[in-house]
Amino acid sequence: MWGTTREDGTLAGLGFIERDSKCTQEFLDEVGEENYTWVSPKPSELVTRPEYPEEYKSEIQNLLDSKDLIASGKLPQHEHEEKAETGLVVVTIIVYVAVAILLMVMIYQYCKEKKMNRD
Repeated sequence: MWGTTREDGTLAGLGFIERDSKCTQEFLDEVGEENYTWVSPKPSELVTRPEYPEEYKSEIQNLLDSKDLIASGKLPQHEHEEKAETGLVVVTIIVYVAVAILLMVMIYQYCKEKKMNRD
C-alpha cells in the first residue's frame, strides 16, 4: 500500500501495491511469471479533490463551526424538538402513575394481611 500525506500529517491519498515493489517482484520471480503486465494506479503527486454539492459544503462548514465553538467552551445554538420533549413528559407521567398504583396495591395488600392476622 502507498499513501500520501499533507503537511500537517493527515492522510491525503491511498493506493495499491505497485508493480515494482520488492514483494511483488519476488512473488513474480518465484512463480515464474514473465508476461505479467501492470498498470500502476499510482497517480502523479498532484491529488485532486472531487467537487461536492453546495448543501454538503455548507453542512460541513456548520459542523466545523460547531466544533470550534465547543472547543472554545461555548455551546452552539440549538433547538429541541417539541416531539422529544412531549414524549419525555408523557413517559414521566406514565412512570409516576404506575408507581402510585403499585404503592396503593402494596398498601392495600399490607392492610389486608394485617386484618387477617388479627382475626
